[in-house]
Amino acid sequence: MSAVLTLGIAIAAASVIAVLANQALREPLPYRHASRLLLLWALALAAIGVYVVIAFGVAQRTREIGVRLAVGATTRDVIRLVLRQSLVLAGLGAVAGIGGGIAIARVLRVTLDSVLYRTSPFAVLPLVIAAVVLGAITLAAAWMPARRAAGVDPVIALRSE
Repeated sequence: MSAVLTLGIAIAAASVIAVLANQALREPLPYRHASRLLLLWALALAAIGVYVVIAFGVAQRTREIGVRLAVGATTRDVIRLVLRQSLVLAGLGAVAGIGGGIAIARVLRVTLDSVLYRTSPFAVLPLVIAAVVLGAITLAAAWMPARRAAGVDPVIALRSE
């Protein structure tokens, strides 16, 4: 559940940042650079957060993964399992984040109308772009824990604890 909340918050934040970055493209050069740095910083934080959540989940399931490998699962099956579950969490987070972004836009409509220039606070494109980018980040961040999980020695995993 915390992973869904983390991804939802990341998508809501990234959508707001995308709208602000869109506005900053019409601003003078220093503001454009600042908004790009802010966007890159937000994406890096989202990637680190997703990686940590997924790596923690995989570490908690080392024994289960060892059992799966002992009973005949291939490394490809384990990688597919971890990536699929990560994308499911990302999808749930995307739904929560888009919903949260729209809810925040409704609450802050007056404030956002004064800040945004020729952009609606209910623009769907920034929300969808944020969800797609964070989905790609989720895949990239889940790859390392998935590979590490696939390399678990079943005997050692079953002897742990």
